[in-house]
Amino acid sequence: MIAVIAKLNVKPEWEEEFETAMLNLAAQVNENEPGNHLYKLCEKVDGKYVVMELYEDQAAVAAHAESAHFKAAGAEFGGLMAGAPEIRAWKSLVRLSMPSSRSAFLPSIRRTSRLSYLEID
Repeated sequence: MIAVIAKLNVKPEWEEEFETAMLNLAAQVNENEPGNHLYKLCEKVDGKYVVMELYEDQAAVAAHAESAHFKAAGAEFGGLMAGAPEIRAWKSLVRLSMPSSRSAFLPSIRRTSRLSYLEID
């Protein structure tokens, strides 16, 4: 698994629009990306949103980055950001035991999450 932490610097006057756009993207990620296990936007820290993401493998990261919904969201976020994201990725040493049905796990995430996008070099 690949764990990702991203810090996103959003222009203060656009935070509400950013959160709405992120929730829209998150719903699409949860619905269409079986290799993504976590995609959560957390409260701001030091003026930046913190995003936690967890992917099954590098192929899932690549599928996310190439998805139509991710590319569309990237264009939408352009005017909302106050700088480039700071993104760090690590190989997870712990394997998740996921329910056989992804939908059994995701409804709680969909209800409570504000979620993010990702670029990995």
